[in-house]
Amino acid sequence: MSRSEPMKVFLVCVGLLVAAYAAGYRADLDPQDIERQFSMPHSLFTDVEGTRVHFTDEGDGPVILLIHGSGAEIGVWQPLSAVLSMNGYRVISTDLPGSGLSGFDPRGRYDADSGMAFVLAFLRELGIERATVLGHSTGGQIAWRAALAPESPVERLILVASTGYPHPSPMTWTLARVPLLGEIMRHITPRFLVRMNLRDTFYDDDRVTDELVDRYYAMIRRAGARDALLARMRAVSFDSHEYIRCIRQPALVLWGAGDIWLPVEIGEWFAGEISAAHLVTFPETGHNVPEEADPDLLAATIADWMSEAVDGATMERRPGCDAAHAPEAGDPASRVDTGEIPA
Repeated sequence: MSRSEPMKVFLVCVGLLVAAYAAGYRADLDPQDIERQFSMPHSLFTDVEGTRVHFTDEGDGPVILLIHGSGAEIGVWQPLSAVLSMNGYRVISTDLPGSGLSGFDPRGRYDADSGMAFVLAFLRELGIERATVLGHSTGGQIAWRAALAPESPVERLILVASTGYPHPSPMTWTLARVPLLGEIMRHITPRFLVRMNLRDTFYDDDRVTDELVDRYYAMIRRAGARDALLARMRAVSFDSHEYIRCIRQPALVLWGAGDIWLPVEIGEWFAGEISAAHLVTFPETGHNVPEEADPDLLAATIADWMSEAVDGATMERRPGCDAAHAPEAGDPASRVDTGEIPA
């Protein structure tokens, strides 16, 4: 091979990478256009420690706060929120910083502890002292960490396919944590990739409609949203999962029996660790329980449990669970662990 051959091979490889980048590159979308397109008649906005936050607040009665997972936004809750608010509950859902129509964290931090600090500050901003907090996926991890906070406002806890137990991440999340590759993925986000990820989170592929894909696709292309999502993917941590056993509030654990991202065995582990927990699984349902499970059935399950759940303040603290060991709001999530599904 002549000395020019390696250079030719190198140039061909560079050319192929540039072509792939150009083919997959998707520009950011104007945030104001996204807000005009996806704001709801009952959309509200407030400022929480320097971040403009989008939320909804419907109904009267005991407060239920709904926290979405990564890559999602409050649109996932609308069917459930409508049913619960018509049946005697005040239902609040919020776009986390960097998601949906909310602004971005001034510090650029999107780990679970920062999410917990945001939720606590958001409840203070609304003047809510006690609430049932329901979180899905990474929103569940934010919820259970909020339940562990000193003088927590979390009265009852509902975990829906929650993260927190050490378990390998989906392939997209794993690739996003690879240096440089994650930065490339921040710009190369073809629509088919969004559809592929959504199909992984549903049991029934037919539920992944063009309308659903378009909504997710537009939201993640809002200017700044992909940076926040990449930071959130790279902040994956299972620190403090050993303190889940210290949760004193009554807990409802909801899981899709067909979840391939977080198998139902993890739901069983959560229910076994929390002393006052009840597990309900939904057949023919994947990871995306909020959008795949029947909203009437989901609301009835929540309402029935809430009518029976005791006040968590009366439950005894387990040995080794003194407040000094609880995770503190705002601590950086720096370690990424993987592990086996519990037996």
